[in-house]
Amino acid sequence: MRFLPYIPFFLQAFLLWLLVRRHAQRAFPFFFAYTAFGVAAGIARFVTLGHVRAYFWTYWLTDAVYILLGTLSLFEVFRNVFGHVTRVWWRHLIFPGIIAASVYLAMARMQAVPPQFEGARLWIMSGEIAVRFAQVITFAALGTLVLLLGASWNTQERGITAGFGMYATVMLLMTTRYWDAGPRFRMAWSWASIIFYYVALIIWIWSFRRPLPAAVRHVKIDSEMDTPVSGQFVS
Repeated sequence: MRFLPYIPFFLQAFLLWLLVRRHAQRAFPFFFAYTAFGVAAGIARFVTLGHVRAYFWTYWLTDAVYILLGTLSLFEVFRNVFGHVTRVWWRHLIFPGIIAASVYLAMARMQAVPPQFEGARLWIMSGEIAVRFAQVITFAALGTLVLLLGASWNTQERGITAGFGMYATVMLLMTTRYWDAGPRFRMAWSWASIIFYYVALIIWIWSFRRPLPAAVRHVKIDSEMDTPVSGQFVS
């Protein structure tokens, strides 16, 4: 079981190699940055593993950047999928609305349930819960709006969304429990993060298993005719 925590690092390194091979940094720059940072963060955490204070700050600071880049990756998919749905004028307000709702939910929970942390960790945990809310809501909104608006998305976009959505949902539940229970729940939280991130990485690797097409057709809804119009989008 000792090797299990290291499996996600090697999977993420393989995913990074796969993204470079597929030239995915052109189509998904935020997701590429997320993956590259994940590999660098894994190395930094390994180097500081024997130093308690250094590891503490390395872990939580890299985790904060990690979840921020993950949210930007979802925004990237959101923009790619709905950028051509021109009849929905309010599409540009959806993601800012999600961020505002997530911050409100995190602050409301912070007021309703006294945290078991203090100092820097309190604010880091608060920010993590807010971003997890944002990722879960974005995941639900993407799936719902694709069905309602008739937009299309490719395999890579579905895979990125599914991986983040699954992992964010589990970690939102686990992080809120960690918030309530305090350090005694740390072991369960840590193992859940490893196991379900392993699953997310498998989803992403599967999504990029084939070369990206030179161009992927997305549905563009004409605001006047209300009929699908062909549009080119480089995935």
